Amino acid sequence: MREPLAQTTIRPARQVSAAILLRDNQLLLARRLPRQGLGGYWELPGGKCEAGETPAACLRRELAEELCISARIGACFSRTFHRYPRGLICTHSLFVASYHGQLLLREHDQLAWVAIPRLLDYRLTAANVPIVQRLQAWWRQSG
Repeated sequence: MREPLAQTTIRPARQVSAAILLRDNQLLLARRLPRQGLGGYWELPGGKCEAGETPAACLRRELAEELCISARIGACFSRTFHRYPRGLICTHSLFVASYHGQLLLREHDQLAWVAIPRLLDYRLTAANVPIVQRLQAWWRQSG
C-alpha cells in the first residue's frame, strides 16, 4: 500500500518591480532604512506589486510613494527570480524613460548615482545582484 502524498502549499512568486533609472552612465541606487528587513543594503528603487497591478503600474506607483517623482516607465530590462527565507520573488526590472520632480527620501535613508562599472562595490540585496550583473554586461556590449 502506498503512502498518501503529503500536502504541500506552493506559493507563487511575489511580483516586484525595480527601476533602472540611468543618468550619464550612472544608475540610481537607494539604501534601505536600518529598521527595514535588509536594512543598510542598497537596492534598485521599487517595490511589491499589488493584486492585478502590472509591473509598470507598480513601478510608477512605488516611485511616487518612495521618491516623490512622477515617472514614465519604459521597456522591461529583465525578469529574475530569487528565493529569500520568506519566499520566492520575481523581480521585473524596467527602464525609467523619464521622470519629473525632485528625488526625496521616504522609504530609504540615502540615494546614490553610481557608475555602472562600480555597482558591485555596493552591498546590494541578493535579489538585485543578478540584475546589476546583467546591466553591467549590457552596458559593456552597448558601449
